[in-house]
Amino acid sequence: MKLAMLFFTIMLSYQVMAGDFETVIEYFQFAAKQGYTRAQTLLGVMYYYGLGINKDYMKSKVLFNQACDNGSNDGGLNREGF
Repeated sequence: MKLAMLFFTIMLSYQVMAGDFETVIEYFQFAAKQGYTRAQTLLGVMYYYGLGINKDYMKSKVLFNQACDNGSNDGGLNREGF
């Protein structure tokens, strides 16, 4: 499982560097629905700053809360900003 997540992270990092936010958002949304906390946190950041997607602070907060509820320290740290 960790190898799959590592591959996933590397692939998405390449997409971000290439400026292909549509693909990144699609994969993050899929992974976030599966409970992958890193995707929940990063998608929340994308919504918060409007990176390749319309700014939406409420969606961002929901994603940070989900990540925190699933055990992510990053989700909790981002959630404190609200």
